[in-house]
Amino acid sequence: MGGGDVAGLSITKIEEGIKEVGTNWPGIIEEVLRGPQKSGQTQPAPAELSNAISQTTAALRERTYQAVAQITATKPSASGSAGASKSEQSTASGFVIDASGLIVTTNALVDGAQEISVELHDGTRLPASVQGRDPRTDLALIKVEPKGPLSALRFGDSEKVKPGDWVAAMGSPFGLKGSITSGLVSATDRESPSGPYDVIQSDVRTSAGYGGGPLLNAEGEVIGVNSMIYAASGTPIGISFATPCQRGSIGR
Repeated sequence: MGGGDVAGLSITKIEEGIKEVGTNWPGIIEEVLRGPQKSGQTQPAPAELSNAISQTTAALRERTYQAVAQITATKPSASGSAGASKSEQSTASGFVIDASGLIVTTNALVDGAQEISVELHDGTRLPASVQGRDPRTDLALIKVEPKGPLSALRFGDSEKVKPGDWVAAMGSPFGLKGSITSGLVSATDRESPSGPYDVIQSDVRTSAGYGGGPLLNAEGEVIGVNSMIYAASGTPIGISFATPCQRGSIGR
């Protein structure tokens, strides 16, 4: 970890202590698409492909959900009267990137927070401290002190992502931990409204609670951090965006 220096830390540079996850999704889908090779046999029905995707999505969740957390931040209430000590809570998602307790989440959630709490997959609640922030990409790095090593995700190469790739988003919408939804990458060159860099667009149907959670490729690697959604009258319409790993940096 380079002596623990997180200033300007690229989230793709964290290697030590990261638990590798994976899935045989590509092999299963390839086998289904290839279908029977003997003469006279028909190609697999769409239901077979759908079932393979469903099974491997479930397997992917099982291998990764323990590294996804719900983050709660307590901030001074903007509606409180002068001199009143009122506060309000907001929640988002995050994911463990190092077994020692380093977690990526959104900067908007932790910026100005008086208190930050992390709820792990098993219900364990731990206080957290901010280690670094990047307002430009809306990313933050926080740290908890667990009693033992945590399950962690590893990063993939977001520059290899292309339209049509299958992806899955995980998070805690409305406090529902371990939620997963999947879809396809629509584009990789959408300009971010918050900075001069491109974001990944997909048709994964997410809601605000997925913000800060991981966008995973078929191998279970993090290729992006869920960031924005398009919504019509407050209802998600299946257009969501993620900050690519190769674009994210977390500095003080």
